[in-house]
Amino acid sequence: MLGEHHGTVIELRFQAAQTRYKMHFFGRDDYRDMLIMSLEAHRSLHVQSARVLGLRHPMTIKIVASFLKCFDEQLDWSLDDIPDDYLAYRAKLLGE
Repeated sequence: MLGEHHGTVIELRFQAAQTRYKMHFFGRDDYRDMLIMSLEAHRSLHVQSARVLGLRHPMTIKIVASFLKCFDEQLDWSLDDIPDDYLAYRAKLLGE
C-alpha cells in the first residue's frame, strides 16, 4: 500500500489540485474558493514534494509551474485580491 509521501500519491494530489484550479473557469458561485483551495493544495504539495522527492525532481518542478500558472490565468482577480501569504509564496518561488 502506498503512503501519503509516495511519489505516486503526490502526483495524484497534484492532479486534484489542478482539477480545482480548472474548475474555477466554469463560473460557479464558489469559483473563487476553488482557486484558493487550489493554491493551498499546490503550496502544500510543493513543500511535500521538495522534501520527499527533491527540489529538482520533475514533479516538484511541475507543481511550481502549476502554482505560478494559477496566478497568470485567474479569472477577474487582481493580485490584490489574493491573500498575502500566497503572494509571498509566489514571490519566494520566483526568487523575488
